[in-house]
Amino acid sequence: MKMKVFEKTYVIALSLFLIFINLCIIFLCVLTFNRNVESTQNACISEISAVKNAYKSDMQGLDKDGLYLLQVSYGSFYSEKGIFLCFEENGKATLSTVPEGIALPALDTVSAEKQGEKHYMLIKQSIDNTLTLTYVKDVSYLYNEFTTLAFWYIGASAITTLVLAALLYLSLRNLYSPLEKLSSVTRSISGGDFSVRADERGNDEFGGLAKDFNLMSDKIREQIKALEDTAVQKQRMLDDLAHEMRTPLTGIHGYAEYIKTANISDKERIDATEYIMKEAMRLKSISEILLDTAFIRENKIEINDVPLYTVLTETKKRMEALPISVGVKIVCNADKSAVVQGNKILIELLLSNLTENAIKACNGNGRVEIGVRQENDSAILYVKDNGVGMTKEQLEHVTEPFYRTDKARSRLLGGTGLGLALCDTIAKAHGTELCFTSTVGEGTEVKVKF
Repeated sequence: MKMKVFEKTYVIALSLFLIFINLCIIFLCVLTFNRNVESTQNACISEISAVKNAYKSDMQGLDKDGLYLLQVSYGSFYSEKGIFLCFEENGKATLSTVPEGIALPALDTVSAEKQGEKHYMLIKQSIDNTLTLTYVKDVSYLYNEFTTLAFWYIGASAITTLVLAALLYLSLRNLYSPLEKLSSVTRSISGGDFSVRADERGNDEFGGLAKDFNLMSDKIREQIKALEDTAVQKQRMLDDLAHEMRTPLTGIHGYAEYIKTANISDKERIDATEYIMKEAMRLKSISEILLDTAFIRENKIEINDVPLYTVLTETKKRMEALPISVGVKIVCNADKSAVVQGNKILIELLLSNLTENAIKACNGNGRVEIGVRQENDSAILYVKDNGVGMTKEQLEHVTEPFYRTDKARSRLLGGTGLGLALCDTIAKAHGTELCFTSTVGEGTEVKVKF
């Protein structure tokens, strides 16, 4: 079974603690025991010295029987204290209270020996040139204390371990809960639910990670929305393109078949041919605008100084020559010093399309103003009319390919529905965008900020 991160951390942390605490307990137990043994050994050395000195003082003037009785007295006295003595003269024991089976140590040495459940400390020293004393003390209490101490240490360690294990589990569970929640959010997002949010509470790394994750999720959602919108727009464009081409192609095919099969006069043939040419030119115009739009979108444009006054006056003259401008007054308002960074040909195309749309919106009776004005450090190129205007809904779609606010009028005037889409592409190529302001029945103003 795959372990979670907090479970791995829990096992590792608890294992390291158990190893460390038990090593410390063992070290403390051994250190305490060794110090007790050392202290007891020093006490035994001091005590055997005291016994020797007392025995030397008491043996003065005593004969052999007296010395034996003195040794018996010493042996009996110290046996009651758990201390056993062995007197040896010339290597032979004269008196011994040492339990049987205990091997005596070498002279001037300290040793330990175990017999059954008993532990003894042995010291052998000389009293004079012929007499030696072996001191044997029962130190079983040291080992009993060590066992008891170890038991208490182990018990304390077990209780501490259980408490720590519970607290560590709860702490790590709480600490890693944001990560588990983030994992749950990730699974939801991978399933397509982008509405879920990671918990951003907390100022630690998990809180920062949650904030970054939510930011990433928002960006992904925005990109997916943009891709969906782009796909919808492309599909709408394809549908609109198919619709736009079907009408002229149907007319062309019908008139061509009419010319081929019907018995018609020369005038009728000429009228049919003119219709075919007109619709063919409209198809050609659509294809050229689509190609221009794609070219501008995919390629970097050449940027130069563009004198807007020249562009405006030339556009005014060109628009006034169009048949659709009859009855429409075109006004040019520009400072001769107005110069912007851009592509002159594309800006002319942009202004021409905007002006032509404004003229059409006037329906043969109105006023169109084209010009440039300064706002802060920017030059604002604008086209303003007092025509039919547009609704808020129309403004939202006005730059979409093949969109027409008045489909019947636009088709009658030969519009392709691509002019403003091309203008929008030109504006974006210059690092700006079209800004529309319109009121139904009062007119429309389009601004481009350079």
